[in-house]
Amino acid sequence: MSRNLVRFVIATTLAVGTASAFAKNTLNDTGMLKCLDSSGTLTNNCANTGQDGEFGRDVTTASPGDGKAGFAFVRVCNSGEMAGQGNCPGQPIFGALPDQWGCTLDKVTGLLWELKTADGGPRDHTKVYTNYGDKRAGDASRYPKGVNRAGLCGRTNWRFPAPAELLSIVDQGVIWPAPMIDSNWFPNTSANGVWTGADQVGIPEQAWDVSFASGSVGTAQRYFQLGVRLVSKAAGITAGRFTAIGDEVTDNLTGLIWRRCGEGQTWDGTACAGDLTAFYAWHSALAHAKATAQSTGVGWRMPNAKEQFSIVDVARSMPAIDPVFPNTSSDYCYWTSTSESSQPDDAMPMFVRCVAFNEGRLSAAGFEDDGSNPRWMRLVRNAR
Repeated sequence: MSRNLVRFVIATTLAVGTASAFAKNTLNDTGMLKCLDSSGTLTNNCANTGQDGEFGRDVTTASPGDGKAGFAFVRVCNSGEMAGQGNCPGQPIFGALPDQWGCTLDKVTGLLWELKTADGGPRDHTKVYTNYGDKRAGDASRYPKGVNRAGLCGRTNWRFPAPAELLSIVDQGVIWPAPMIDSNWFPNTSANGVWTGADQVGIPEQAWDVSFASGSVGTAQRYFQLGVRLVSKAAGITAGRFTAIGDEVTDNLTGLIWRRCGEGQTWDGTACAGDLTAFYAWHSALAHAKATAQSTGVGWRMPNAKEQFSIVDVARSMPAIDPVFPNTSSDYCYWTSTSESSQPDDAMPMFVRCVAFNEGRLSAAGFEDDGSNPRWMRLVRNAR
């Protein structure tokens, strides 16, 4: 596995088989369709809540034929041709033959994903690996060579994904113990952790992983045995990714516009001055975001989990974010608008996704607090 801590650029188009380009939109929605009321109950009523389920592709661009909740996928045959192109059938069946389904293309991000098998071979979904990076037996670092040698789906540039890339196919609306992914498009997926291609800054014994059991992003000891899923697309350094004008920052990769400072702080021309506003209760933070949008006439809102994580920079720590966002707190976490999917045990407390910028982990916090653990908030909006 790579030892380079790189920041990946997701390009705007991708050709698979015969040329085919998709519109720029580099962030998938989260898949979370329900919203949490003040009592902690998930409901289908998301109107005017400011929560994840009110916004995004699952509301504006849902197309169940190619993926649930705003996801949009295409089957790709082992030959590299997309469904309906050349000798690849319109609905190829899953298998190992050239004209059978071997990979899934994400039309939103342009990422081509390896599919897992159930044949007991190296790509079997039950196979797990350590992550020492030295190509020892049973280590993930040996895995890409075999997939590239086989030319899976016509590609020889298979690599480990960046954390944000792997998070892009997580479906936060799936109820445990099912794997948090659209299984119609990613069969044979296990609900476990999956290694990424990023090392943890300052702690060489750990590397980043994404959990398809909990929907979280964190780090694990290299001796842990986790799954792998490769991606095929060019990677590079994100030079010039952000454009800052006054107190706003445009992300040229995702098209999102962020407030440069967290709520409570103000941009004084050189830094974010003042103290962050502590939001102990999630619903009070949502109410603040809505009030800000109303008072400014600008569509500011709380970011969802994938949006918030998109500005994490795992090549940095304390804080794990680009300096274009100065004075970002490394204590506690920043709220997102994404609540957790319901659990089988109704007595379990409900949680909300949040991102801690000390190292950049995406985890969960109780939607209400006893006053001992403040949470922060940075607002986002879509480009006009």
